[in-house]
Amino acid sequence: MKGSWLVEFIPPDDSAYPPLPQATKVNEVGLSTGREFDSGPGAAAVRAGRQSSARLGMACIVIVFAVVAWFGTRHGIGFSWRECDTQAIARNFVIDGFDPLRPRVDWRGDSDGAVECEFPAYQLLIGAALVMFGDVEWPGRALALFAMVGAMVALYRLLEVRAGAAGALAGSLVFACSGSACMLSTRVMPDSLSLAFAIASMVPFVRFLQTGSGLALVLAAAALAMSGLQKPLALQIGLLQFGWVLVMAPQRLRDRRLWVAFSCVLGVVGAWLEHGRRVHAETGLTFGVISGGDSKFPDLEHLLSGGTWLGLGGACLQYGCSIFGALAFGWLLIRRRLDRRDVVWILAILVGLVVSLRYSCSVGLGPHYHMFAAALGAWLVARAWPERASKWAWLMLLAATAGHAAWRMKAERGMRNVVAQHPLHAVAAEIRRGSEPHQLLVVRSWKTRQDPEWQRPQNIEDPSLFYQSHRRGWVLAKDEFEVSRLEDLRRRGAHLIADLGRGPMPVATQQWLAQNTDLLLEHPRGQLYRVKPSR
Repeated sequence: MKGSWLVEFIPPDDSAYPPLPQATKVNEVGLSTGREFDSGPGAAAVRAGRQSSARLGMACIVIVFAVVAWFGTRHGIGFSWRECDTQAIARNFVIDGFDPLRPRVDWRGDSDGAVECEFPAYQLLIGAALVMFGDVEWPGRALALFAMVGAMVALYRLLEVRAGAAGALAGSLVFACSGSACMLSTRVMPDSLSLAFAIASMVPFVRFLQTGSGLALVLAAAALAMSGLQKPLALQIGLLQFGWVLVMAPQRLRDRRLWVAFSCVLGVVGAWLEHGRRVHAETGLTFGVISGGDSKFPDLEHLLSGGTWLGLGGACLQYGCSIFGALAFGWLLIRRRLDRRDVVWILAILVGLVVSLRYSCSVGLGPHYHMFAAALGAWLVARAWPERASKWAWLMLLAATAGHAAWRMKAERGMRNVVAQHPLHAVAAEIRRGSEPHQLLVVRSWKTRQDPEWQRPQNIEDPSLFYQSHRRGWVLAKDEFEVSRLEDLRRRGAHLIADLGRGPMPVATQQWLAQNTDLLLEHPRGQLYRVKPSR
């Protein structure tokens, strides 16, 4: 028997999916959902009243979320690695010109700075704001918050179609209080915009499954392509959409437009990745998207490591599906209400997390990789939430989610304070005093070229000191701080050297620094040297 959701998804004249009787909702594998809906003269008015109340509640959630996210944490990027890179690319659009095909970083050395990275739509929007407001940091944060609100609204609409007004409200509340929502709405990072486009693509895609609307399919494909351009891992939502076609509307597989749409999404994202590969071949600069850098794919030993999976589970509970989604999953499983649509979404998210396992298994390195899992958690809660929950149930959910949000916002506030009050601000200030904007800086990273745990190359190009000092230059790995490299960089114009390696260096390098530089600053986190002119 086909699921009652399909009655809403598939037009009534589709003989493959006959309408269900109006007594009990049944999913497509024949298991009762346990939800009965009203019938009779006043049923439509009752449902409309519940929908209006739920939407009013959703509006309150959005307003409270936006206010808390904006005022609940410190403004300012500080020494936040990914935020410094994002803001620097936006600032360089203003300085070097708005060329979306050549986003530029500060750790460029003597090149033009073009780097292989995701499509910089978010940075372009920030750059446009910087033209109007000057070198400020709040536009990126405002854009991230706006995108997260958009993701919440799109998710509510998707949940409302699937689970009704009450389930949509419960799921949206869980999503708003998730670790990902608390984090991504407060940081200058493109992830929230990618998430918003990805979830927004689901709404017209569902409409396409329902009606076969070509316009809906175009909107879904365009939104998914925009999401994938900014974060290629967003293509896991494309995997979800394809899975839903298979289990919900397989007759759509005969529609050529569907295959054209999926091909266009893959073609657009693939073309950008190929362009990035060529930029990397030209400049040697990369974020590790596909060329060099730090691969996120696991090896067999990592897949067989219990610690890796425990780390993934812990990160997912904090930033992904949360304890609420996990409990909802258990309840649906026990009550035999988990259907194929749910399983497809779970598998799609699992694929995304495993593909990025090197980072997604670590709270410290990859919490942002769990943003799609946070949407999944909201989905599972919406599926499990009763249509006629008591006031006590709502109060308990509100108290529990508020406590969860307070926990995650406290953690976010703590991290914001750390990066805002970072001790290297003093080093950045000395760099500004001791050099001119055109003079180049060499930074010794605190990271080695090889990841000691995963035994593969990793990105060592920390942009934070460059961003805060308003300088450009090179980054050397902690274990590549050698005389030959320093001599080469001096010939290429290096003026200052910042040793942030937090550890011993070769004796030959120490001797070279003593002979060829002047010590400008002795700092607990490193030293700053001025390079003497070559003889």
